[in-house]
Amino acid sequence: MESSSNQAEFDYLFKMLMIGDSGVGKSSLLLSFTSDTFEDLSPTIGVDFKVKFVNIGGKKLKLAIWDTAGQERFRTLTSSYYRGAQGIIMVYDVTRRETFTNLSEIWAKEIDLYSTNQDCIKMLVGNKVDKESNRVVTKKEGINFARESGCLFIECSAKTRVNVQQCFEELVLKILDTPSLLAEGSRGVKTNIFKEKPPQSDAATKSFDPVSTAEKKASVSTSQRISEALELLEKGRELQAQGDFNQALYCFTQVIEKYKDFAFSDYARVGRALALYEVGDKEEAIVELEDVSISLKGYPEVHAALAAALYEDKHAPLLAENQFTIAVLLDPHYSDLSYVKETKHWPPSLISSLRNFITLS
Repeated sequence: MESSSNQAEFDYLFKMLMIGDSGVGKSSLLLSFTSDTFEDLSPTIGVDFKVKFVNIGGKKLKLAIWDTAGQERFRTLTSSYYRGAQGIIMVYDVTRRETFTNLSEIWAKEIDLYSTNQDCIKMLVGNKVDKESNRVVTKKEGINFARESGCLFIECSAKTRVNVQQCFEELVLKILDTPSLLAEGSRGVKTNIFKEKPPQSDAATKSFDPVSTAEKKASVSTSQRISEALELLEKGRELQAQGDFNQALYCFTQVIEKYKDFAFSDYARVGRALALYEVGDKEEAIVELEDVSISLKGYPEVHAALAAALYEDKHAPLLAENQFTIAVLLDPHYSDLSYVKETKHWPPSLISSLRNFITLS
């Protein structure tokens, strides 16, 4: 599998979802796959996503891979992300039996409840095989569960990168081998999705496609809208990282206005609030941060930004301290100003506000 050099054009967009208990290594697996590096990451808050362009099976593909939080308090936030996913990766830790037990007791049930693609490909992944001496779940147990659940199966290590590439490659190949899922994969921006296909016999069509024409069209439309929203969200984040907060504000606002029916629009609201703080109305930015801090249920960046703004602009040190306490409890890194400056691409004025809060509070 190789990264595509031409990222402006692709044949299909595949939406993939990673689920499983907190701490099993979902984020580390995703980072290992998308950037060829390993980090022992803190638990995901809510949902994050990464995009990777690849060439496989003779197709240029765009993979939008969603990394969900395993903690129970985020379940209501992440459930909507199952919609439209062509592939779902269930991850467990081979050194923690409860993470394996919860596959059947929690995660398989969530797939049945929330997945909208009846032919969605499931992959079972046993992570952390580098800790073989601490293993408590055998490979045979994993194989048996995968067989019972109709899943692909692989064991891997995000740390050593053993089988990480193969995990995603096998899942993508299986999706490519499932015609009903290809019908739902949104075509690339320069590819004509309405291009006529060679005629097929009724028998051939019925053999692999039980989905009605209306359902298929609705699914394609949803996939297209997801693709468009993701493009805007990615562009907003890129512009934010470049310091162009005016254009970032425009992109985030477009996501919020046009795609508010998707749960990830809340993350665009975070970006919009940060951009507003720099180039727009700080009062409106604070209101946005206060509102989204409730809807995202504990996203640390929101609480840290809100703390800085409340302290500097509202002169409300007690409220600021409360918000900052929440942020640091969720992610201790936010007490380190250099961490925020280097990784979060905040606007300079908000960085200054956070510096004043940390220094003077």
